[in-house]
Amino acid sequence: MQGTLDRSSITGSSGGELLATHDVRFFASYGTLRRRSQWRQGYFVGTCLKFFGYGVLRGLCLSQRGYPAVLEQPGFVRVEIFRVLHESVWPILDRYEGYDPEIGKNSLFIRKAVALVRPQIYAWVYFLGQNIPRGQLIEIASKNLESRSDRCFLRRIKRDYGNPLCDCHDS
Repeated sequence: MQGTLDRSSITGSSGGELLATHDVRFFASYGTLRRRSQWRQGYFVGTCLKFFGYGVLRGLCLSQRGYPAVLEQPGFVRVEIFRVLHESVWPILDRYEGYDPEIGKNSLFIRKAVALVRPQIYAWVYFLGQNIPRGQLIEIASKNLESRSDRCFLRRIKRDYGNPLCDCHDS
């Protein structure tokens, strides 16, 4: 699997590169930890994360009774990318997302470092725990991923930023 994580390192898609998890300096958010919602986590979280840009994560997006979740499966999910300025933010975010490394796959979400599709960097992402019931699928039309068309995925992120579930039709 591309960009999978064990406890100490990450193997790239080529299988040859090895990156220590402490070298992953980015966090990708697709839901309630995006910029417009981070203030709910308090001032400290805002000082530990700096907005880097928009991106694309390989995964399958679900709606879990009103909140988004992602599975590590084929598909694309739009994300906001943040540079992690202070590692001390992880216990706060882990607690918020229901991630406990001691119980692993039984956690509500699992934090994992993966290779993003765009930009081509490694980032930490919270994926839905393996033993958590699955919600309803949120699909993104493949036509919206074309970077050379007027329906560019990254342009649509900027335009539709206010509604993460929006899949309106371009005129």
